[in-house]
Amino acid sequence: MYADMAADAFDRALQVKRTASPFDFKLRPHLRPYLVDGSQVMIDQGDHREAMPWIGAGIWISAAAILNDAPENEHPRYRQLLGDLLEDLGLASAESRAERLRELVELGNALFEVADEVVASRPDSLVTA
Repeated sequence: MYADMAADAFDRALQVKRTASPFDFKLRPHLRPYLVDGSQVMIDQGDHREAMPWIGAGIWISAAAILNDAPENEHPRYRQLLGDLLEDLGLASAESRAERLRELVELGNALFEVADEVVASRPDSLVTA
């Protein structure tokens, strides 16, 4: 679902883009195989989770360009698409984004803790505490 909408948004963004927007250097016809088609390859291979960051980024970049430069009557559709994506990812509100960030920081801390334990457990380690 989102992959198809990301492809449509990318194609529309290519048609209307006139002004700068964040990461708009990705909005080039020759990059479509990487940003759009590559996501579909991942999905076809069963790697849906791996595809989602690319799909989400494609929607965000494309929607930004469309909201800058497309006719006003197209804006609600792309605002809705971006809003739905953020809602489905649990990022629609400032509170939900703060919670996700807290979770990521905790995960990062836990990963570094494990890495430190692994390094410390190696007798041949060059790292000293």
